Amino acid sequence: NFLEGIVVEKHTDHLVVELIGGDKMKVSKLISSFLVGDRVVLGFRKAFAEVLDGGEKKQDNIITGVVDSDRYLGEKRRIHIVLKYGRSTEIMVLPHEKSRNIGERVSIYIRPENLLIFRYPKEGIDEALAVT
Repeated sequence: NFLEGIVVEKHTDHLVVELIGGDKMKVSKLISSFLVGDRVVLGFRKAFAEVLDGGEKKQDNIITGVVDSDRYLGEKRRIHIVLKYGRSTEIMVLPHEKSRNIGERVSIYIRPENLLIFRYPKEGIDEALAVT
C-alpha cells in the first residue's frame, strides 16, 4: 500500500508528510535523508493498519475512505477501501473483527513506526509499480 505526499515538517525524531487530499502522517523510520519540500511515497503493510469506525479524524496518522469490499480469504479478511482522493488501499484484519458494509465510511490508523518512506519515483508511482 502506497500513499503520495510532500514532506512539510522535519523534526529530530520524525517527519510530517502531507498526503494528496490534505491528511498528514508522521513517519519515524528512515527519515534522515529527507528535507522539507521533498516529494515522497509512504508505504505500509496491510497487516499494520487498523480500521476504525466512522470517517472522522480522531488522532494523528489517520486517513479516511469508503469500504468497497470486505471478504474472507483464508485466515484473514481483506477490506478494500477507496480513499477520499481516489486512490485505494487494502487492509487485512482477523475474521472476528467487525465486518464492514460496502459504502461505509471508515478511518485507517497507521502507527508512525509502521510507515516506510521512499523518494517519489521520477517515472511516477503507477509506472514504477507496474508489472510487465
